[in-house]
Amino acid sequence: MHVGEIINREFITFKPQTPLLKAGKVLESKGRGQALVFDEGKFRGVLSKDTFIGKSSLVFETPAEDLQVADVMEENLEYAGIGDDVFDVADKLLTQKSVLDLIPVKEEEQVVGYVSSKEYTKLFIEKYDNQFKVGQLMQYNPPTVESYVLLDKVIKELKTTGERKMLVLSGRNLVGIITLKDLSLALFSCSQKNTTHTCCELNAEDIMTRNLKTTTPNERAEYAAETMIQNRISCLPVQNPALEGMLTRKDFLKAFEIKG
Repeated sequence: MHVGEIINREFITFKPQTPLLKAGKVLESKGRGQALVFDEGKFRGVLSKDTFIGKSSLVFETPAEDLQVADVMEENLEYAGIGDDVFDVADKLLTQKSVLDLIPVKEEEQVVGYVSSKEYTKLFIEKYDNQFKVGQLMQYNPPTVESYVLLDKVIKELKTTGERKMLVLSGRNLVGIITLKDLSLALFSCSQKNTTHTCCELNAEDIMTRNLKTTTPNERAEYAAETMIQNRISCLPVQNPALEGMLTRKDFLKAFEIKG
């Protein structure tokens, strides 16, 4: 099976000089987390919520209206070819050094789309019916943070560990999750003039997502995958009933390594 069979060709595009606020509003209105950046027909990089962590100091210090897409886009990328095997690209996506959760796909040296963990999650549902339990793929000892921890410390921890999300605890109780989307929205808010809060004043509880969907170690993995797709989320805390781990869309890539 080739990447061309699962490629996402319906992508949003921006120019490097597009104002970042405008780009962010477009992505939010479309419910998308990334866009491809082209300049005069040539591919330049990817704008994604994932890139905001690496550029957080710039976003902290610069008014949002002064930032452009070029200031925060990711340019150092790996690529896949339209005819590459899906198992090989799954391994590349799982091990790539970039913070991005996608790989641009080229056809005749032109970028024509991308594949991400979302496309692989859909493929997992099709290929691996009743073959995996959540406990076989999930991350044990997931990254956590107490609800009172300040935002700058959360960002430093994510940078240090390379994680994309953290579960928020109040004592032993799971109360929320912080994703890169939550962080990018907070950074946008802080960088705008006349904001009522500064990032220095915010803590994990202020920006986290509440009312979480969860799963259990014994649930069939494709059911958990369907929950993610249907609710447009990228991870599920795993409880039994205490917190045991976290299952992300990227964890489904492990199945392609095992079966490949």
